[in-house]
Amino acid sequence: MIEGTRGLMPEARSACSRATASCCLSPAALVGQAKRFVQEVASGLKGSACILTQAGIEAERKYLLTMIPRVQQVMKQTRERIFKGNPHSSGKLVSLFEAHTEIIRKGKASKPTEFGKMVKIQEAEAQRHALSGLRRASQRLGSVDCCARCP
Repeated sequence: MIEGTRGLMPEARSACSRATASCCLSPAALVGQAKRFVQEVASGLKGSACILTQAGIEAERKYLLTMIPRVQQVMKQTRERIFKGNPHSSGKLVSLFEAHTEIIRKGKASKPTEFGKMVKIQEAEAQRHALSGLRRASQRLGSVDCCARCP
């Protein structure tokens, strides 16, 4: 079921579903056009005599090679969510431009959902004190190495 159509009559729901299906056709046509462009550049049908223009065309081809699979993944996710009612798809892509982006939930309904990459930085107080103590001792004693990694 489409999430925004819960209160609608069945006829209205199917109209929304048809409208959503037509929105999926436009990206599919765009992906097809991008694939053709990539193939034409690779085969030499599209190109330029100017070296700078050709470099730009090659850069666009490389960019499209990255973006085509991402757009196809988003289209697959959209079909799963809208037509099959499955919001959980494997390998969910939440940003076309930063593929490593993840959904970060804080666990409370009042907290907004954030997007990014969660990084955990942890430092142990005891390790820091022990290492600084070894450095001080090696400085007092001269050229004694505390371990193989120390200078």
